[in-house]
Amino acid sequence: MRSSTCIGIALVVAGCQTAVAVPSVPALIVDPTDAERAELQQAVASALGGRPVLLAADALTRSSDLLIERAPRAGPEGIRIPGRDTEPVQRFRLLVHGGKCLLVHVNTDTRFELGGINCQPDSNARDRQ
Repeated sequence: MRSSTCIGIALVVAGCQTAVAVPSVPALIVDPTDAERAELQQAVASALGGRPVLLAADALTRSSDLLIERAPRAGPEGIRIPGRDTEPVQRFRLLVHGGKCLLVHVNTDTRFELGGINCQPDSNARDRQ
């Protein structure tokens, strides 16, 4: 009886301890390889419903923010058609959370773990906010 009481008290005490939240911090991709660029491009395309996207080679290497716009539509003469670009800009943010790289689609708060990408905290992120 006494041992079961001690176990019960130990469980109550363990349950009352608060978990320390691990903060997510803005991050940058460090020296991206072709495979890492492909993984990033795939994550962005998945976030956008599988639509193909074109990313710069240095995407997320100088800023933790990534903005994606639809290419402007043009008529047969190559002149941009006004009023045809109604889709909002798609915003992404690269974060480090618990040692893992996460790409967050800010518009939907969808998160993608980028397991094959080397990223580090962005020490300049506060200066840009």
